[in-house]
Amino acid sequence: MADYTGRDDTMNHDQIEERLIAERYLMGQLPPAEAAGFEDHYLGCAECVERLELLSRFENALRGVATEEVARAAATARLGVLAWLARLGRSRQISVLLGALVLLLLPSGFLSLRLARLGNELTDARIDLETARSGQAETGERVTRLEQDLASERRQADDRAAALEGRLAGALAARERLAEAVAEAERPRGNVPLLRLSPLRALPANDAPVHRLGLSAGTRLVVLVLEVDLQAASAYRATLSTKAGRALWTGRDLLPNAVGDLVLAVPGALLEPGDYQIQVEGRDSEGRRQLANGFSFRVTAAR
Repeated sequence: MADYTGRDDTMNHDQIEERLIAERYLMGQLPPAEAAGFEDHYLGCAECVERLELLSRFENALRGVATEEVARAAATARLGVLAWLARLGRSRQISVLLGALVLLLLPSGFLSLRLARLGNELTDARIDLETARSGQAETGERVTRLEQDLASERRQADDRAAALEGRLAGALAARERLAEAVAEAERPRGNVPLLRLSPLRALPANDAPVHRLGLSAGTRLVVLVLEVDLQAASAYRATLSTKAGRALWTGRDLLPNAVGDLVLAVPGALLEPGDYQIQVEGRDSEGRRQLANGFSFRVTAAR
């Protein structure tokens, strides 16, 4: 605790007792400013005035006893303190012993009070320290959880970014392939396989298609010319399917050429070796469908 260094009207009895202000004042051990501050206090405090009077009487009594017995104490110093006390009267012995006891107990009492207060302060400090450590531990746990959540979010974000990059790369590759296919389709071609098909009038005896087409590997395009004989049809619909009936392609709103044929361009990859059939239906100007024409052909691997 800091020493009192100036006049202070707020001096209280806890400060006076704890720092032995009254005792030091009587012994002349207070600095002038602190002594003046204490005088301002005790002049208006009956309790402090009474305390000063009691201490003053006690000090005078001790001085009287010490003066009266100093000669005897010097003569009997070698006999020890007990011999000196033995020669005193009973009342005088009690007075001396009580005075010595008070002198011993006063500092120890203040020391005990001070130690008790320091012990309480230490206990409070320990409680505050434990509370701070507990709060620090909780804060550390929250920070750890936040760091873990952040790491998890980063991993998920990285995974999503990688997935998007993969999809983007795939889309770009598909776009390049499509561009190549379009460019390839726009280039003029020669030696394009062509197959002219006539409507089926009746099925062959062995149920085998009359028209045959040999395709070599890598054939990109096949041209099919259908000789339709439907009358008064404004548009046609053609469906290419396997012999088993699985539809491969359907074209709508098809228009015949100048000689009345339908011309279809079919990717060669769509026509694996096997039997195929094409069903054509006509539609008049009023949207009514006419009887369909049927076509069949067989694709074989060219040697």
